[in-house]
Amino acid sequence: MELPFKVRNVKEIDEAVLKWSDPNYLLGKLERNKNLRGKEESSVSYSVDAASTSFFTWYDHRRVKPYINSGLPNASTYKEPHKPSSMSATEYFKHAIIKGDWENKITPDSPSYYLQLGVNGINQKKTKSHSNTFIHTDLPSFITPPSNFFVFDFTLNKGVQCRLGTKHTTAAAHYDNGRNMIALISGSKRYVLLPPKECKNLSVVKIKEHPSRRHVLLDFKDILEDIDGMEEARESFGVDTIVKAGEVLYVPSRWFHYITSLQFSVQCNSRSGANLAEEEEGWDNEEFRMKGGGGDFGRASTKLYGGAKVINQCVDW
Repeated sequence: MELPFKVRNVKEIDEAVLKWSDPNYLLGKLERNKNLRGKEESSVSYSVDAASTSFFTWYDHRRVKPYINSGLPNASTYKEPHKPSSMSATEYFKHAIIKGDWENKITPDSPSYYLQLGVNGINQKKTKSHSNTFIHTDLPSFITPPSNFFVFDFTLNKGVQCRLGTKHTTAAAHYDNGRNMIALISGSKRYVLLPPKECKNLSVVKIKEHPSRRHVLLDFKDILEDIDGMEEARESFGVDTIVKAGEVLYVPSRWFHYITSLQFSVQCNSRSGANLAEEEEGWDNEEFRMKGGGGDFGRASTKLYGGAKVINQCVDW
């Protein structure tokens, strides 16, 4: 069983932190991007998820109509949790960047804005109108072969995804199939991590046709809330850690992660293949507590949601 860990003091990441923590640098790169032919574009629009609160549930927009028309129970009443809008980098930064006491006015119930951009992997088609070439330049280990400590297998790599989020922006708990290296380039985030066997307590969306498959639709900021599924969630075991600018967090394949931005933040992550050898590996909560590790993960014995229930894996892997 692989465990999460953090890495710091990586020269490449530290240099990117110095650059990207300057809003003028990041804004300049985003506004004057290059298209796939290498020609600089003076105006670039980005897809920004805007939500009425801070809680974001990822969904695949391509699955929405097929799911609604699938005839599955409750599918016909499905509504997207939020809708993307198109913004220039300047427009986005007006919402996101800290000015004076602006951040102090942002609460968990404030509208939030989540900008995502990325670079395709070497085996992916280039489908975007602009290539975010500065990510190539500033984070070469995340995108350039050969395989290395951060990218295990470039043949399975899906490129780099970078996410810019306002304070309190919270990504719903979910798992990814690929091993996931996550670098915090600006700001800080709290990660709550739960091993795969906890899924039976997490009300994971397991319907293959559902737009938010692999996700948990519960917001754990109020763990005592009396809603369906929350009582079971309180029985789960997990660890939490604050990931700061300059740190890289490794999330093993199929570990659940629930993420909250503690301030305006920028993260970039790269996935490359799953650890299939551990799928059937037996692992109980006592072992989980014993092997929690040091530092931030020394708190592995903390009962984030209470209870001490041993459970098995449940998602159709």
